[in-house]
Amino acid sequence: NQAVKMVAQEAIKNTVLVGVAAALVLPAAVVAASGAIDNTWSIALNRAKQAGEMLGEILSKRLHGQRPISLFGFSMGARVIYYCLLYLKAQGHYGIIDQAVLMGTPVSSSIEEWRSIRQVVAHRLVNVFSTRDWVLAFLYRAANLSYTVAGLSEIDEAGVLNVDATHIVGGNHAAYKDSLTEIVTLVQGGHDIDVRQDVVPVEIEESRSNPS
Repeated sequence: NQAVKMVAQEAIKNTVLVGVAAALVLPAAVVAASGAIDNTWSIALNRAKQAGEMLGEILSKRLHGQRPISLFGFSMGARVIYYCLLYLKAQGHYGIIDQAVLMGTPVSSSIEEWRSIRQVVAHRLVNVFSTRDWVLAFLYRAANLSYTVAGLSEIDEAGVLNVDATHIVGGNHAAYKDSLTEIVTLVQGGHDIDVRQDVVPVEIEESRSNPS
């Protein structure tokens, strides 16, 4: 992603991320107007939303059969899933999704919307986040004029399983791709359906999921 590369390069030029820190304290409108945010990011956000709605429409026709399916995605892929679930809820389609795992998701942490999509997920709705993902924080907040980002913190809503992957992802948004197997193994660590507002510590869950 060109936008991510641009921000990373600028950050590297400044020790201790001085440039990024300075940009973050500016009003989002000023940062966006200055051209610091590449248009590629905004285009990707819009296309991910459109793709999610298309996916929801396809799944609602049950071309895959009658068995519920599981959806896993990170970054823009997670955004696709998010809007897929919103579409299914809006159209009243239930029983299609067994579980949905969204990692480093560039969407709002709006309780109302997460409560809405929870209703169309039969088993588990998982929000995997990293509190130190500065790339996601910078790009999403500046481009969307919003400071509530699902991929940066837990969703305080009953029925949403929050998994803190900060110790795996750290501040590198691209680490979701590199550590995908590890994170999925962590998420699949045998949690019950009725988990409420829990944040799962990575170190504890790693010891449980590793074979003895």
